[in-house]
Amino acid sequence: MSITPKGDWQLEEPESYSPTKFYTRASDSKGHREEIRVKLPPDIYDAIGRIVRPDGKGPIPEYRTMQDFMRDAAVHRLKQLHDLGMVEGVENALRRQLAIEAILEHLEMQQRFLSTIERATPIVRSLVREGTTAAVQEAKRIVTEFYIQASSMSDAPYWQEKYISYLKSEFGDLLNDIEG
Repeated sequence: MSITPKGDWQLEEPESYSPTKFYTRASDSKGHREEIRVKLPPDIYDAIGRIVRPDGKGPIPEYRTMQDFMRDAAVHRLKQLHDLGMVEGVENALRRQLAIEAILEHLEMQQRFLSTIERATPIVRSLVREGTTAAVQEAKRIVTEFYIQASSMSDAPYWQEKYISYLKSEFGDLLNDIEG
């Protein structure tokens, strides 16, 4: 996929900026990062603390640490200052960061899907071993759902092939009905 600039900030999806996205990565794709220390007025610190939850169960799950909030705020403020014409020379740095975030997010999502399939494998095998009609039907339902989801990933042919190959090798007999 090639990335075609549509202006200073508008890139082809998925690397474009979004004011509703949370930018919380601590490093670039090579693990590089810089550290800064920030002192805040107590009221601001307390206000941020009300939305930050390490368990991800706060009002904004992406904010698990104060640092997550600060990284997100930095990206949005840089974009805003650029749009207002107050700063120049930040376009490439932010464009690279947005692209890195999108790529890593995509890879993590794909890996989570594969992990979910792998975690479901023993459950499906157990249902098949149980042998009752209901258990085998449930096993087929689970495998079929994974297969349908994997088949719909036309934007990620590598992952699509990886998932479908895994499902066929592990559960080919359960997939006969939907492939035939």
